[in-house]
Amino acid sequence: PNSVYFSIGEAVAAIALVLAFIQLLKPEFEFKLKIKNTQTNIASVFFLTAIDSVLIAAILPSIPGKAFPFFGYPIFWEVLAGILIVVAALMLVYVYFSKAVFNKKNYKRFFDRCYSIIAKGKDDEVRELAYVIKFSASNIIEACSEYDQVEAYIAKRDGRGYPVSEHVGYAFDLLDLFSDRKFCRMIVESSHETAIGFVEQMIRHNYYNAGDSFIKQLVKQAFLSEESI
Repeated sequence: PNSVYFSIGEAVAAIALVLAFIQLLKPEFEFKLKIKNTQTNIASVFFLTAIDSVLIAAILPSIPGKAFPFFGYPIFWEVLAGILIVVAALMLVYVYFSKAVFNKKNYKRFFDRCYSIIAKGKDDEVRELAYVIKFSASNIIEACSEYDQVEAYIAKRDGRGYPVSEHVGYAFDLLDLFSDRKFCRMIVESSHETAIGFVEQMIRHNYYNAGDSFIKQLVKQAFLSEESI
């Protein structure tokens, strides 16, 4: 029961390899990690708990007296650490293969991450974002369509307020953000499916005013760029 098979250094090395691998992946994965922060935070907690478990396993043999059955055996904590590392790694794999989509739970994080990437203006990150947002076209336009323009006009005319949810407000802000000149150029040059996807969703929901500046900029860049498809 006092045998130690999994050292602290080996546990740290295993986690370091996973983190090093993450750094080599595309900016798209970094975007997903920021958006899906619940899974990312849980994975981080599992990694830290795994290191603690290996530390406990290393300390147990030096404690005098008879080992307490099961929990007093280093092998228990080592196996627990191994399971935690595997589960955390699988969670990161899930994040990698899943899609980061704008919704009512992550709209703030989604906007903040998009804003950060577009503001920095790094070509590779902007190009990846131009591809990633195509999966959110339906959700963004659907959120904007919750804003009833006729009802809002009547409310304003009658001098009463028209409540707009924060989720809908962020959807409008996203479309304004997407109308950035460089970002639209990246879309028409490398991610035409994104442009088509947003136009199709506006037609489907019969809602055009929300993305007016975005669509105009897409059309403008489509004509200006010789690389536009």
